[in-house]
Amino acid sequence: MRKRPSKAREFIERIAIPYTGDDCLTWPFGKSSKGYGRYRATINNRKVSIPASRFICIAVHGDPPTPRHEAAHSCGKGHLGCVNPRHLSWKTPKENAADKVIHGTDNAGQRNGRSKLGEDDVRQIVVLLNEQVPHRKIASKYKVCRALVSYIATGKNWSHVTGINFHD
Repeated sequence: MRKRPSKAREFIERIAIPYTGDDCLTWPFGKSSKGYGRYRATINNRKVSIPASRFICIAVHGDPPTPRHEAAHSCGKGHLGCVNPRHLSWKTPKENAADKVIHGTDNAGQRNGRSKLGEDDVRQIVVLLNEQVPHRKIASKYKVCRALVSYIATGKNWSHVTGINFHD
């Protein structure tokens, strides 16, 4: 007796892979805490849980060029569970990160849940840096480490707010 494919597998084979629409196609099953669809697959006789978008990207576009390549979303809505094959392509982590900035889905600055500073704080820190206030005093005032103040001063962190480019 042959085992019936899972609903997720049927969705992939009957809906996702043949989908030709331009709108996002949302993964209707389990998602990670970040909103990305998850698919439990058997790969090389091992059960694994992988992003559904990665599984579909492999099915439609073939294996990634390198193990580091990511299934990137041209729509910027992977975090909402989009698995439209037309929105997926292989990109390096650096290319995918650049796309996240364009889409506004990166977690830079205050969008990062671990950030202790807001954009207004960073602007005020730049003012204090320009006034030659010592890094340790600034760090103490904002309850952050001196290294972070230094990173702001050099553009290694918060460059999207300060305009200071670390690589210049």
